[in-house]
Amino acid sequence: MLSVSIKDLLGQAIKKMPSKHSLEIEEGDKPDMADTIGSLADKLTIVNLKMWYNQEILYEMRRMSEDEFRERYGDDIGEVHRIVAKCCDMNVLRNLLIEEIDAKMANVAKAAGISEEEIRSLRLVAPSHKTY
Repeated sequence: MLSVSIKDLLGQAIKKMPSKHSLEIEEGDKPDMADTIGSLADKLTIVNLKMWYNQEILYEMRRMSEDEFRERYGDDIGEVHRIVAKCCDMNVLRNLLIEEIDAKMANVAKAAGISEEEIRSLRLVAPSHKTY
């Protein structure tokens, strides 16, 4: 039987952390979207699925004739706008998650002693050319 609880162990570990690993978020800091590369990959998978589903609606619209489009959506430009905006938002979120995964992987490589030049040559990070 354990005489120490998980909470106590975490408390002890936090006390032993160097101050540069503070767990408090300072005002103005942007917290990471997730704590681990695995949880980021999970979020990226979910966003990709949502994006795929919403893009299917756009592709369906694209295959419609103008008459079919008007029959389905009529003058409801609001519905069309919501679909397009959701696709765009999912793509922005997808790119942010990818950039965060890249940054975490680069940090792992730096901690392992890999130089900035090697990190770039391994394509762990790449310059962003996004226009959003």
